[in-house]
Amino acid sequence: MEQKSLSEIAKRVLQLMHILPPSETETPRLPPFLDRCAQCNKQLSNRAPIYMYGDLQGFCSPGCRNSRIDLDEEMAKASK
Repeated sequence: MEQKSLSEIAKRVLQLMHILPPSETETPRLPPFLDRCAQCNKQLSNRAPIYMYGDLQGFCSPGCRNSRIDLDEEMAKASK
């Protein structure tokens, strides 16, 4: 069984959702919710890994994603 990278799988999912063009010759575009990191607001690229968490939130690094996870956990504890 051929192993595909996570970015290849994500790319195919976005193609199936008609967000990315099917042709490799066209420049693929990211959907609007993946324009910027949900934590630090850094511009995300379709040529670099995007780390996902929660309700379709994209992050530029595992560190940014983990910061948001920690923040969400703290908010959940505070609301109890």
